[in-house]
Amino acid sequence: MSAEASPADADLDSQIEAYMLDQLSAADRLQVERALAADPALQQRKEELEHSLELIAFAGAVAPPVGLRERVLARVGAPEPVRSVVIPMWGVWAAASLLLLAAVGIYLTTTRIARVEAELAAVRESNERLTQHVNQTSIAATNLKTEFRLTSAGYRRIELTATPTSPGGSAVVFWSADEGETYFVGQLPPVPAGKQYQLWALHNGQPIDAGVLGVIPNGILEPMQKIPKADAFAVTLEPMGGSRSPTASAMMVMGTID
Repeated sequence: MSAEASPADADLDSQIEAYMLDQLSAADRLQVERALAADPALQQRKEELEHSLELIAFAGAVAPPVGLRERVLARVGAPEPVRSVVIPMWGVWAAASLLLLAAVGIYLTTTRIARVEAELAAVRESNERLTQHVNQTSIAATNLKTEFRLTSAGYRRIELTATPTSPGGSAVVFWSADEGETYFVGQLPPVPAGKQYQLWALHNGQPIDAGVLGVIPNGILEPMQKIPKADAFAVTLEPMGGSRSPTASAMMVMGTID
């Protein structure tokens, strides 16, 4: 058989191997026999497998112990027959063949189990990706509904972009000048250990704490502290729990109110 086989060839080989090991039901055996009779190439594949198993059996055969023939003849008290050596030799061949067939059966079963486990792992991975996609879609739909409600109620939409010293990121702040209500949604780099993002409002050059953000503020619309007056909003990276004043060198994104 070829070193590389298609999935269809692999299934045919598995059926033929199971047929040779007498592991098929009567109906399946009949189906394989019909296929062998109708397809010379399939019959050739079966003969190649039989030949391979025969070679393995002969290669792994064990010679009878020295003096076995004499001990057997002495015990039965009979003259040495011409074929006396052949009988124990074929017994050894038969035992070796049975062991070989058992080993092949174990190998085939183990191969099929590994194949099923790989298929199950692929299914689990696909389900995880699907679940993640569904969750992201649900978050996006919820955000759209909230954004529509906020903009309909007169909230200002302030876009925050990355500063020159920031590794990247973007965000949007929804702010009501009348009510002071503030909402934040953003896509920011992962938070380093022991750090947390903090939102600030800027009014007349003075920072106003608008609250710390979630540990992973990526796509989830978050309600923040009320801000009565603001000219701009910015996000800085601060120690866990936030700071009393912003760390200017750690400013991530910023946006001004038109």
